[in-house]
Amino acid sequence: MIKCDILIAGSGIAGLSAALTAARLGYSTVALTGAVLGGQLLSVNKIDGYPGFPEGVPGYDLCPMVQEQATAEGAELRMMELVDLGQGEGVWRGRAGDGGAIEARAVIVATGARLKKLEIPGEERLFGKGVSHCASCDAPLLIAGGVDLGRASIACHGRASWRRADRAEGLSRRHCGA
Repeated sequence: MIKCDILIAGSGIAGLSAALTAARLGYSTVALTGAVLGGQLLSVNKIDGYPGFPEGVPGYDLCPMVQEQATAEGAELRMMELVDLGQGEGVWRGRAGDGGAIEARAVIVATGARLKKLEIPGEERLFGKGVSHCASCDAPLLIAGGVDLGRASIACHGRASWRRADRAEGLSRRHCGA
């Protein structure tokens, strides 16, 4: 049985930051990370606007840094999912993916989001090779017409609009439908 003060479901930046803060404050903290420690953060090439990184930071670099800080403060990270959760008398009770019981005084759910898909033929095969996702809205993003963004067309499915890349200068700083 897992017994702790604070149980966190999720291991993206929100879950890891919560684990770091809770452990630093002296609470016994367990974060259930799911199958992939770090979540979508691991696939982000550059996070702009993150405090402490004025030039941006790759998610795959940031994730291990926060993991190390959280565990150094005493947070326990377990690679399992939270599959059931309910409130008991003064305590939250749940079940992990391995069937083990969980008991916590407080629960933080930071399970993130799933990327939207276009659901068109070839999407999986072309992911990372012209098919990507918009950093602002997580919608599918299609770059077509050349490897040079100056000649490419960009489509953000979240805003359902095509834009020429030369008119979408600063795309990484603005929502692509702006």
